[in-house]
Amino acid sequence: MIVLITGCCGFIGSHVSIRLLELKYDVVGVDVMNDYYDVKIKENNKKILMEYNNFKFYKEDLVNSDIVDRIKPDKIIHLA
Repeated sequence: MIVLITGCCGFIGSHVSIRLLELKYDVVGVDVMNDYYDVKIKENNKKILMEYNNFKFYKEDLVNSDIVDRIKPDKIIHLA
């Protein structure tokens, strides 16, 4: 099952992502990586997520993204 998580590098998004990754879900994370939330923290969270083989990351702004059409996730967790 593919789960798309928006805002995957934020506090809640990264923790939800880790839990799903540990449960062996395929997780696709999207984050714009803007400075609304400390980018250094987001980069560190992304580094942790990238250690999982079942994680893919896209740096995109959801306003003009077609990520849903491209990956066709089974579930979406919108935290952005």
